[in-house]
Formats: sequence, structure tokens, C-alpha cells
Amino acid sequence: MICIEIFRVLHRAMDYRNAYNVLVKLNEKCPNNPMIISRLGRFCLEIGKKVEAISLFSVIEDMLERQRQNHASKNNDAPAAEHLDSLLGQDTGKSPDNDELAIVNYLN
Repeated sequence: MICIEIFRVLHRAMDYRNAYNVLVKLNEKCPNNPMIISRLGRFCLEIGKKVEAISLFSVIEDMLERQRQNHASKNNDAPAAEHLDSLLGQDTGKSPDNDELAIVNYLN
């Protein structure tokens, strides 16, 4: 958090070289943090490093795609009909909770 604040101060002071170095070092310490990668990508766009910004944004897109695939594979463990029946409270002898009803409402 301190590095983000240092970056913000340097950015406001228009000390772009040092602000860039702070973000790069922070990204090296926390390489899989999408917030830091995104901020670095936006800053690179601002200072004219378009090629680096595009590569950083592609890293974030890859991270999102892996997350979607992991989420989809977790949901595919149970057949969809059984999962829906359990959400609706059918064949289980219990009524659905409010959270389950919200999920069903969202799916419809």
C-alpha cells in the first residue's frame, strides 16, 4: 500500500520516471496482482509506452480467461439438472434459502 501511495505522489509531481520505477518494482514483488498490472498498464499508456501497456493488458486477459475456465470446470462437476434441482429444493425435501432463490432468479 505504501508503494501505491508513493506512486501516486510521484505521479502528481509529474516525476514519471520514478513513478514508473516504483510500479515496476511493485509488480516484481507481486507479479500476479491484477490491480497492480492494470495500474501499470494504464500508466504506460499515459506515458506513451503502448507496446508495454498492450502486453500488460494481455496478461490480465489471460488471467481472467484462466479464472473463467477454473470457475466453469468447478461448475461442471455436477450435472446441470441435479444442480438446478438442488437449488430449487426439489428431491431434497427442504425449501431453498434466499441465496439460492437469488441465484435461480439471476439465472432466469
